[in-house]
Amino acid sequence: MMKHLILTLFLLCSWATFAQQYNASLFGIKSDGTTNNTGSINRAMVYISENGGGELHFYVGRYLTGTIEIKENVKIVLHEGAVILGSTNPYDYPQASLLYSQKENRIEGTGVIDTQQEELKKNFADQLKKGFVQGPVPTPLSGTITTDSTIIIK
Repeated sequence: MMKHLILTLFLLCSWATFAQQYNASLFGIKSDGTTNNTGSINRAMVYISENGGGELHFYVGRYLTGTIEIKENVKIVLHEGAVILGSTNPYDYPQASLLYSQKENRIEGTGVIDTQQEELKKNFADQLKKGFVQGPVPTPLSGTITTDSTIIIK
């Protein structure tokens, strides 16, 4: 009986350490720096969360996006040379944040998150002056997000 309990605990712990890994490109996420990936990244988040969780890996490239809603049990992994590039279009931010999470989630790796905050502020102010938008200028982070390794947020 004790052997079964120990084996079961070992298997559960082992399974947790081998989270499913997904390459961002599998979801049609483009690394060209010009394609808006907001929808593709958020669909990937939903898929991974609904299928037991895992890691969404971004490799070398520039991934343009608006709000990313990080789902429960999904970790973003930015490899060296990967850049999450915040959109400068105020309409790409339904949550008024580039990265949004309702639970504590993780981003890890050695990549870069470039919010392009100054250009976004300028575009937002222009739309605000014309009366097309209201509310606060989107900010880089919202919710509880922790980072491992070296993530540079510009």
